[in-house]
Parts: sequence; C-alpha cells; structure tokens
Amino acid sequence: MEITSERIDRPLSARLATPPPVPTTSIYSRSDGVVAWQTCRHGSPRADVEDIEVPGSHLGMAWNPATLRIVAERLAQPAATAAAQAAVAM
Repeated sequence: MEITSERIDRPLSARLATPPPVPTTSIYSRSDGVVAWQTCRHGSPRADVEDIEVPGSHLGMAWNPATLRIVAERLAQPAATAAAQAAVAM
C-alpha cells in the first residue's frame, strides 16, 4: 500500500521529526507494514541524532540481528551528560 499525503497527519509528523534534546537513534524499516517509515526519520543535522534503516517487518525488528547490533552499540556508549539527563527529567 502506498502512503499518500492525505494519509499522513502533518502536525504529528512535524512533532515526531523534532528529536528530543538527548542523543537519539531512530531504527526503521520501509517494509514495516505498521508504521509509516517516513515518520521515523528526523533528518536532523545534529551529530547525536541518527536515523538507521534496517530490513524487516514491524514484529521482526525485535529479532533482527541488525536492530539488536544497533541497540547494543547504543547501550555501550558512555552515559549522557548531566545537562542531557536534566533535560529528560523536565
């Protein structure tokens, strides 16, 4: 099924496209079948925001080796700075 502009909630899409003030990784699949992949991309110039496409289905992401590798890499990164932690606490 093709996603057309009539089916995308523009205000919601704009809100989702704005990454939070902490390091952010969006993992998405164009073949998801549940979530419109276009809404998963931030397209941000920030160095701490990354959008990563993986192959697979919505439910299959939990067992996808590429997804698991990405999550493991992110969890292995140093803890967020105090300023970033304070921003999340707000």
